[in-house]
Amino acid sequence: MDLVYLAPIGAVLALLFAGYSYMSIKREGTGTELMQKIAAAIHEGAMVYLNKQYRAIALFVIVLAIVLAIWIEPLTAACFVLGAALSATAGYIGMFTATA
Repeated sequence: MDLVYLAPIGAVLALLFAGYSYMSIKREGTGTELMQKIAAAIHEGAMVYLNKQYRAIALFVIVLAIVLAIWIEPLTAACFVLGAALSATAGYIGMFTATA
């Protein structure tokens, strides 16, 4: 088997495992009313924190993408922006799952 197929296969397996883990977590009980209120407050705070962080990081990503496009190549900048966006998406999904 050619190694070029190993990364997509690993990615699909990781996504399947993540989906299974998420569903098994969601099947668990949510606790008492007080626990639910505390969890909602934690979730809200975590989302506010993450949004503030992402706004700061977005500025850095834009500036660095411009530098990469000028000094190296526009395709390199595009790949950098795509990687940053996918990383941010993974962080958002992880934070949402962990605190929801």
